[in-house]
Amino acid sequence: ALMQIFVYGTLQSAALRLAVAGGAPLAVSAARLDGYGVLPVAGNVVPLIRAKAGSVTDGAVLTGITEAQLARLDAYEGAFGYALIDVDVQTSDGLRSVKMYLPPDDIEVGAGDWSFSNWTAGHEEPAVLAATELFAYVPALSHAEIRTRWHMVEKRAWAKVRAKAQIDPTT
Repeated sequence: ALMQIFVYGTLQSAALRLAVAGGAPLAVSAARLDGYGVLPVAGNVVPLIRAKAGSVTDGAVLTGITEAQLARLDAYEGAFGYALIDVDVQTSDGLRSVKMYLPPDDIEVGAGDWSFSNWTAGHEEPAVLAATELFAYVPALSHAEIRTRWHMVEKRAWAKVRAKAQIDPTT
């Protein structure tokens, strides 16, 4: 069976998933994970997930992931130390055993809650541009190279977004 991965953060975005995974769009179904909460990473716009009694996380299960797509997802998540673990999620057809990217323990948690809609409104576009650039390199970048280049890639993505906003001002 092909791998199934539960996503709870930015990879809930269809545009970002396509930029990161490449290939054919992945099949997505709604799912809930008990015993975990999604929190903001300190000083960042991305979330992390932590075991938290009594919490429930809404997300989605990605299915039909090819080897090539898994390699790209691993590069994107693994570059920052996120590693796949086994979890059981609740879906419309009952409990399903899937994988999930768990962040390393040493990531600092920020204040408040993380909101997918806030991220989508303010950060989805540059995230898609940055991911598109990261995966355009031939040969593919290593985890270390992704970490090294991430800051500059992100800066270029934001510059493109801002330049476009100046050409097309919204009132």
